[in-house]
Amino acid sequence: LGTTTGRVADDITGDIFAKLTVPLFSPKVNMTIWLPLFEVFHSSSELNALRRLPEPYNTTDLTGVDLSDLYLSTDVRILSQEQHKVDMTVRAALKTASANQYAKGRCYDSPGYFFDVAVGHSFPLVGGNHYLRVAASTGFLCWQTDNGRQNDAVMYGAMVKYRLKQWEVDATFGGYVGWERDGDSPMTLKTNLSYHIDNLALRLGYQVGFKDWPYHQIRVGATYSFGVLTKK
Repeated sequence: LGTTTGRVADDITGDIFAKLTVPLFSPKVNMTIWLPLFEVFHSSSELNALRRLPEPYNTTDLTGVDLSDLYLSTDVRILSQEQHKVDMTVRAALKTASANQYAKGRCYDSPGYFFDVAVGHSFPLVGGNHYLRVAASTGFLCWQTDNGRQNDAVMYGAMVKYRLKQWEVDATFGGYVGWERDGDSPMTLKTNLSYHIDNLALRLGYQVGFKDWPYHQIRVGATYSFGVLTKK
């Protein structure tokens, strides 16, 4: 469940999100696919006007169901903390333009791709049943804009996570800076509180946006992990 900017009723969204990670020819290489399988949404006329939707969508409340874009990446683990003091992963990903509710402001009707590298380290704390993890990432993002043009951006991010037995709290700051400098340099701060019961995680999250993303978002959800495909 999500809510975006202003009143809670301005944007209420529910979705079922799926992510599949498939080990490839090496335990250090994965292929990852992720997407919201479908999304049920309601957005107010005030918010639709703020988003500058085309007529008649900018003057009425909207309710509907959307199929989202698909993301596909190859993830290569370069370093492991056990051997090199830090974890390092390089990722190459692409985004489809398969969603069908662009005019209603639910997706971007453009393909794109990105490359990034992430470095992290976990610090076991006294007692052995809790730890602190810090990580940072940077990369390059490219996507198609209007009239067939292309925008390029530098991505950045930093995360801190604390885990105590079944409880986990994390905060992530990140964004990107595009070359057009016209609404293409958003920054966000995301915080999450999770409670884990075996493969089930109950989550409560809050996101605040800065600069080119002036929205607040609350998320409530549950995640279940299936260990079907593994490679040692």
